[in-house]
Amino acid sequence: FLLSSICYWHFIFAGDVDLDGDYWVFAIMWIPGTVGVICSLIFDGNLKSIAFRLFTMKQLAIAYGFPVIASILVFILLLITGIDQFGITPELLKEQGGVSGVLVTFLLITPIFWVLRGMCYTLGEEMGWRGFLHSRFQKSGIPHPYIITGVIWSLWHFPVILFSNYATSEMPYLSALIFMVMVVSISVFLGWQRERSGSVWLGVVTHAAHNIWMQSVYPVFLITGSLDQYFGGESGIFLAGLYVVAAIYIYRTQFTSKGYLR
Repeated sequence: FLLSSICYWHFIFAGDVDLDGDYWVFAIMWIPGTVGVICSLIFDGNLKSIAFRLFTMKQLAIAYGFPVIASILVFILLLITGIDQFGITPELLKEQGGVSGVLVTFLLITPIFWVLRGMCYTLGEEMGWRGFLHSRFQKSGIPHPYIITGVIWSLWHFPVILFSNYATSEMPYLSALIFMVMVVSISVFLGWQRERSGSVWLGVVTHAAHNIWMQSVYPVFLITGSLDQYFGGESGIFLAGLYVVAAIYIYRTQFTSKGYLR
């Protein structure tokens, strides 16, 4: 948090978190990983706790597919409730050269190449959260480590939600609360797949897919209404609810009473 404060001040004074490539975003996302690597070398003398291990294709498919399915369900819920309307803005159609250009860019190029690019960012966070911190909690035997990791992870985002424009609304404190519920819930999924695979890479994939699909894919096909800021996006009620359901299912079927994999 102390090292991140430098970036917090930039985002707060700029009034904007540029998610399209600002090097400040890259810097802050690599702070947890950098601290994790340093702490791993100091306390363990190696990088085993970061968990750079291989994974199976099935595990990869689940890691990518989980946030994609959640994003599609959020998209459907926003449409059937009438909160948003299906549509593409005239500006985007002109920019992409028509409907075909939009479809190719946002349903083919973005889900593949932008997720790969996003992994360069999310690797920094995941080395810290699902890498070092996960391993330390595991070694310490602390109950419900994934929930605790999720709380810390969500609090780390609070300054840019409350005082800048990341995943926020006209009621930033409500957005921060919903965002915390969402992050703690997806942390259960991320912790589960980290335990089963022993690899931090799956968290990197899930994190990147979540960011790209929630921020850059499904919103393209919506004309947002006034309530979208509370129900759509990363700090929306719909995504938080879906992730809560998934977290409860994982807890009931996969974890012990202390929140560890059976």
